[in-house]
Amino acid sequence: MRFVQADAEALEAAVHEAAAVLRAGGLVAFPTETVYGLGAHALDPAAVERIYRAKGRPAYNPLIVHVATVDAARALSSAWPAAADRLAERFWPGPLTLVVPKSSAIPDAVSAGLATVGIRIPAHPVPMAMLEQLDEPLLSTTLILPAHGLPLNDAEEIRRHLEHFVELVIDSGSCDGQPTTVIDLSTDAPRLVREGAGDIRPFGFVKESLH
Repeated sequence: MRFVQADAEALEAAVHEAAAVLRAGGLVAFPTETVYGLGAHALDPAAVERIYRAKGRPAYNPLIVHVATVDAARALSSAWPAAADRLAERFWPGPLTLVVPKSSAIPDAVSAGLATVGIRIPAHPVPMAMLEQLDEPLLSTTLILPAHGLPLNDAEEIRRHLEHFVELVIDSGSCDGQPTTVIDLSTDAPRLVREGAGDIRPFGFVKESLH
């Protein structure tokens, strides 16, 4: 596991190294505007499986894809609803994940075999720079380990729990936010799947269970 700083002077070199790790099938832990994320090349099934193993995450629990533009998000969806455009215009970049019908480009491991995929545009300079350098979708999952259920908020916690799984950590200090809000747009009536960061109350969505 290697650590690099995400300050302004070192950011370009850090994201260049991160992109090389991701293209080689490795895992990168990085800061976001919410909490630290664990990232992989979203279109590399073997790298996706490594994320599940690193987190001890059940294979039935889907992951989130980060993209740099709305056009990139549309390209990963087989049906992009009008509500997605409204929400993207208002809340992206930002901590809102939209669940939409997935395109054939999304590996089944990303979506846990479901016909949908969660997508967002992050509002943090590190993942945005990583996306620009990688020029591919970036798989990301919140660094919350099932063993204790709390986010890993700094690089030292990541080292302690994931030292043997992660090739690179981009360190920007503590991230103390909440995971993203998740809205499912794959059904006739949009569903608020997870209430997290951001404010979606103007849309009047009612929180519902995943089940």
